Amino acid sequence: MMNHRLRNHSGFTLIELIIVIALIALMSTVVVPRLWGSYSQLKQKKKLETFWSEVRREAYKYNQAGESFIFDSDNEQWQILAQKSQLEILPNHPDDQFVIRPDGFTQQGEVHLLVLPEKIRWKVTLSMPDGSVNFARY
Repeated sequence: MMNHRLRNHSGFTLIELIIVIALIALMSTVVVPRLWGSYSQLKQKKKLETFWSEVRREAYKYNQAGESFIFDSDNEQWQILAQKSQLEILPNHPDDQFVIRPDGFTQQGEVHLLVLPEKIRWKVTLSMPDGSVNFARY
């Protein structure tokens, strides 16, 4: 009589491994670009927030002195600050000026910015009456 032994097979076959690797590769082609896009957008928004915090700091100084703060995108001070934050203020927008009074009331306005080097357009909107800020790509 022949004695046949059954072997215990442990592990995966080559076909199973290839299928799993192919599925992981397929999923990464969908997930990685989305994650990279989110990361890129977060970096852009960080540049905008850095710029905006400097604008708010300057407005606070004016308001503490009892003066209204007027943001005008044509002002060279803001152009220089934007360049330091790797931004460019886009000219010729009718709403690119706003006022923050010492009592906190804010006149609505917008600032149109180009994030460098990606050259992505963003709009910073300041709302009335409390001065809440919204960042949006366009």
